[in-house]
Amino acid sequence: MNQMKPAPVDMEEQHRSSGDDGFTLIEIIVSLVVAGILASIAGMGIVSAISSYAIVRENVSLSQKIQLATTRIHRELLELTGISYTDGTRPYIVYYSATGQAHAIAKVDDTIKLYEDLEGPISDTDLENKGVILTDRVDSFTLNYFKAGNNWVWTDDIRELSTIQFSLNLLRQDLVGVTVNATSLVHLRNNDNYGGSSATVPVDPPTGDQYTCFISTVRPGPVDSDVATIRTLIRWAFVVIPLGCLLWRGRPKIHTHPAKAKLNLSNKADGSALIGIIIAILVFSALGAAIVPMISSSQWHRTATGRSTQAYYLAESGMRYAASQYLHATGEIAKYTALNAVHGVSHQLQDNQGSFTVSFTPYYFLVDADLLNTATLTTRIYGSTAYSFPMTGGHLSVNDTVYAFSSASLAGQVITFNELSSPVTVPADTPVYPVAQTVAQTVSSGGDLSLSAGSGELFPDRNGSFILAGKTYTYRENSRDTNTLVGVNRTDGSDFSNLIVTANEDIRLKKFVVVTSVGSVGSGDMMASRNIVYHVQIPEDESPQRMVFEERFNDLDKWNESVLGEH
Repeated sequence: MNQMKPAPVDMEEQHRSSGDDGFTLIEIIVSLVVAGILASIAGMGIVSAISSYAIVRENVSLSQKIQLATTRIHRELLELTGISYTDGTRPYIVYYSATGQAHAIAKVDDTIKLYEDLEGPISDTDLENKGVILTDRVDSFTLNYFKAGNNWVWTDDIRELSTIQFSLNLLRQDLVGVTVNATSLVHLRNNDNYGGSSATVPVDPPTGDQYTCFISTVRPGPVDSDVATIRTLIRWAFVVIPLGCLLWRGRPKIHTHPAKAKLNLSNKADGSALIGIIIAILVFSALGAAIVPMISSSQWHRTATGRSTQAYYLAESGMRYAASQYLHATGEIAKYTALNAVHGVSHQLQDNQGSFTVSFTPYYFLVDADLLNTATLTTRIYGSTAYSFPMTGGHLSVNDTVYAFSSASLAGQVITFNELSSPVTVPADTPVYPVAQTVAQTVSSGGDLSLSAGSGELFPDRNGSFILAGKTYTYRENSRDTNTLVGVNRTDGSDFSNLIVTANEDIRLKKFVVVTSVGSVGSGDMMASRNIVYHVQIPEDESPQRMVFEERFNDLDKWNESVLGEH
């Protein structure tokens, strides 16, 4: 009798399905290794991105500090009229501004300070406790003085001082011992120097062939390569690593049992692969969330700083372009036409490297057409006006004759002055100048000149020049609220005292124009715009005088309307 035997059981076949549902030790180890690698990459990326962001932020801060400080120092030295003392050890310089006031610039500890309206010699105590800080974190500050190719010392004739070179080094906070340097060469314009030797007072402005106009631009550099590399790495990691996890887990498996060798193409859910993918997504999501804002912020700051600097130079170039057009023109009509053609026109640089727009506000007029024995004076201006119309009465000077008018109106660029005090006969294109009237007083050098109420409305706000009793004077500010010209000095720099002024004396404004130059670069949110305002005295052909230039930085909202690209 045959005994029935149970069929042999394939133990591997019996337990095959249960092994596919769990996690093998190798799978867990591989997942942990992958997660560790991803975490290491993420950590290195975050550290690198944070370092790049800190460097860019430091660059932005230092570039702003050094630009503002050097610009102000350059302006102060550019306009000085005399130097009373220099010290190369500290160092510092004590000088006279265009208005005759004593100023000083000095390095005090790790700062550069500016001192205004000094009343006497500056002491060490004054240096420490007075003045306003132009910049801090100063490592070194040097001043060098030249008369042509030789050194100039403060005891030499001021007219022999041709240039001043200053250099400023600021310390970085992120890199010990590393500095950022700026060096500027200042060609003085108010000390009667032309070429490094003694010179007489100039009688004519530079001719066209002596004037060089240049366009300055600053092209922002490329974004740091390490930041760009990190960003590219993140993009590829989001795609490559999760895909690699899927391919690794979904690869065909071959059983090694000799009798059962076959492909296992099981499509069951694989928990370890899912964990790996989730870890990869979480790690790189955190990495992206941390790095992307810093990359964007770093790029924006770098671009904004470069474009703001570029816009500043474009605005400076606009002024130089306008001056070149004016100086190259011959005769009153040609100069008028040149400025009128430039006014309000946007000049675009090649290859979309930015633009500048120059506008003018003149404080003198030209007779519009030949006039014969008429009580109505019709004039025209180039640019725009600074007056409110209709205008009440005032006084004008035509060919050195003063006329009173009862009212004035504006139509386009034509201003009509009505009911003159006496008929006027004058050819077209004759200059017409505003006139103010004084009250009885005694004026000293650097003092104030009081005007009759409302008579100074046609005078500019600051840095004007006028003729009183045949002599030329400048003033620092026109205080309309108090009807006062503040800070009156002789144009030639000489002092005067006890100038007795009687009531209703006429003071005639010299030819004057306010120039506003706007530099712009970029577009949309990344557009940067800088405005610079110049108060310019224009030489008069019939009575040339020495020009004294001064920029007081009184109108900072116009001068520096956009430090970081605001517009």
